[in-house]
Amino acid sequence: MEDSCEKIFCRLADETKRQSAESLGEADVVQGLEEFSKVWTSSDHPNPFLSVDSSGTPADIDFPCLTDADKLSYCVLYTGGVEFFRKPVTSQTIGATQIDTVCLVLAAEANGVAISHVGLWGGDGCSQTAGTGIEMETHAYVKTKTSLESLQFNFTDTYEA
Repeated sequence: MEDSCEKIFCRLADETKRQSAESLGEADVVQGLEEFSKVWTSSDHPNPFLSVDSSGTPADIDFPCLTDADKLSYCVLYTGGVEFFRKPVTSQTIGATQIDTVCLVLAAEANGVAISHVGLWGGDGCSQTAGTGIEMETHAYVKTKTSLESLQFNFTDTYEA
């Protein structure tokens, strides 16, 4: 018995969908770019722009003191205020009055969870382990990421004395 034209076309469409799904790679992923900024003043503590210099005395030191490598070292995603994803920042440029930080969340990472906030953590105790280090900044960000997208977060932190 021969198949109807409808069944033949349905099988062809199903085969095409299956092949498309199998050939989807990282290069085919939609990338979202999100930008966040924060202005820091000398009264903000802890502060990634204040550190001990060679002339510092104990009374001049801002605690905790943050080395360049520890200032803003991990990107964190939250759901309902609870951390669920953390990874080291992808790249960072540190200047005297501006820190530019980039974090990439790849297609295979942080999928299917309702993101409520994104943040940066730092400090010498900051590691891949959730809750370690010092929460330096958070920003509202509402999204449920899928495996068909990657995200790029660009953070610009500036210092105004």
